[in-house]
Amino acid sequence: MAASSDIGVSFATLVNEKIDCYKSIVMDELGCNYVGSFALLKSCHRRSPTPISDFEGLDPNWYSSLFPNCVVHVCPQALPNFVKKVLPAISVPFKLLTNNSDKTLPDDYMSESNAILAHPNLLKWFSQNWVGNHPKVERIPIGIDYHSLRPSAKQKYAWSPPEQTSWGIKKPAIDQERELISIKQSASSRMLGVCELSVLDVDSLWESRQTRRFRKGS
Repeated sequence: MAASSDIGVSFATLVNEKIDCYKSIVMDELGCNYVGSFALLKSCHRRSPTPISDFEGLDPNWYSSLFPNCVVHVCPQALPNFVKKVLPAISVPFKLLTNNSDKTLPDDYMSESNAILAHPNLLKWFSQNWVGNHPKVERIPIGIDYHSLRPSAKQKYAWSPPEQTSWGIKKPAIDQERELISIKQSASSRMLGVCELSVLDVDSLWESRQTRRFRKGS
């Protein structure tokens, strides 16, 4: 079920103008109501312009000109490069988000994790696949995988032929979400639970933990 008014405005209402799905393939997850893994990544102030799952590459220029309370995204595999090339130069309070990877934190990158947590300017670390507890760490869910079936650039026009994969036909994230909602609404059996995450507003996106709701029998 899509986010309702008591949760706050959804990702879709945060977009200044209607997204043309076939001309904004890269950013269309931000137009969804449900939170996707790439939408979390794309909501960060500083990140890779071309995100790739499980990628260790990192350009320090992505993180230039940080401002106070800036949210930066780093793929877990790139944490060694981040700690070596970026972290020592950070002189303002910042927040970190790590996702888009199957790595477990802090276990798989213990020394890098300790260095980040010890940094005096780290305000909060939002992390997928985090094991354990730390006062500066907020665990976040993986989110829906819309990007694996995201159309390639050659399918950006409405008249372009569909791209078939073993998972199904590639579609923009918004179309994938419509299909998921349709399946849920037409399901004959009752669902055991739904987890919803909605962003309250762009400016305070990472000021507090994401809103979570768990509903039984919806």
